[in-house]
Amino acid sequence: MNRAEHDMKYNQEHRFLIWAKGTIRRHVHNGYFVIVKAGHLAELAEHSSHCPYCGVELWYGPKNGAGSQPNSPTLDRVNNEHVMTPANVEIVCHRCVSTKRDRTRAQFVEYCRGVLERMGI
Repeated sequence: MNRAEHDMKYNQEHRFLIWAKGTIRRHVHNGYFVIVKAGHLAELAEHSSHCPYCGVELWYGPKNGAGSQPNSPTLDRVNNEHVMTPANVEIVCHRCVSTKRDRTRAQFVEYCRGVLERMGI
């Protein structure tokens, strides 16, 4: 097995931990106080195969330079506090977190209900 094949196999076998470490690094860089550990996030990711809001299957694989995709997994703060703890995070798709923005989970659900009502659905 050559180096590229080895790296690809390693990345596949450890994709949840790689995702967890990367998302923690990005959140710290953006000024969040992250208490949750990479191992906890990796375990959460292993059990988060679909977005809890829209149900889309989450893609933890390589992006190949494509950037965030609609089904890219994203760490979200349930109550939008600036501190990220194991009790305050969930994994959702990029599209839903982009729509949710600065709303709490309850506010986002109410927002979605309002959209449905205004559409007559």
